[in-house]
Amino acid sequence: MKYNLNGKSSLEVKELYEQFLLDPAQSGLTSNISNYKNAYSREEIRLILKKVCGTEDLYSITNATILGKVIVELVSLRQKYKEDKSKLKRIKDCGSYINKYIRFLENCDVVGELANVPYATEKGVGYCYIITNPAFLKNYIKIGYTDSLERRLNDLYNTSIPVRFEVYAALKTTKYKEAEELMHKAFEEQRISPDREYFLMLKENALDYLKVIAKGLGGELLIFGKDGKPKSPIKY
Repeated sequence: MKYNLNGKSSLEVKELYEQFLLDPAQSGLTSNISNYKNAYSREEIRLILKKVCGTEDLYSITNATILGKVIVELVSLRQKYKEDKSKLKRIKDCGSYINKYIRFLENCDVVGELANVPYATEKGVGYCYIITNPAFLKNYIKIGYTDSLERRLNDLYNTSIPVRFEVYAALKTTKYKEAEELMHKAFEEQRISPDREYFLMLKENALDYLKVIAKGLGGELLIFGKDGKPKSPIKY
């Protein structure tokens, strides 16, 4: 179902968003909707909205790219307060709320939504990648960065690895190092070893977050098929 936000007030957008949350098939929401309403009332989310977007009214913002930058700010806060469990949970709840709102916007029609989105140039471009290996245990993925995917795959294919790694997805951007850092911070709890780039998690969950980062940093998102070739790039 597509929601038409053109000409809607922020109150009307809020009502449509709550309709979206009540539909698990679209929102993927399994917990009580009140948890998400509580998250929006928290000070952390309002301060970041004011800083990044110039307004505390989330529902007046219909540009998912701008909200990607809000997620980037929340990831930084998670790192800052990682020892404060209470504060960390509040920040994670805020991130979940914004992520659901971004998902809602992806199901909306908004005039001019993709106008003036900055794209990465070829100069200094690189990739933040998600790769897998058929020889590894299920749900083992590697998240890193490189300026050449082909060379990186060749470097990793050594005598200790029985088969080549496969690229699942990659964000092509000039800010590939920053993208990798944000991915590592977001999935710190799933990291197998602090000095290795391997994570025990669903590759689909990693891709969902890479999409959010793409909205904040810009670039082209590449999702690879079983033939090892990328599908049509998604530009941010």
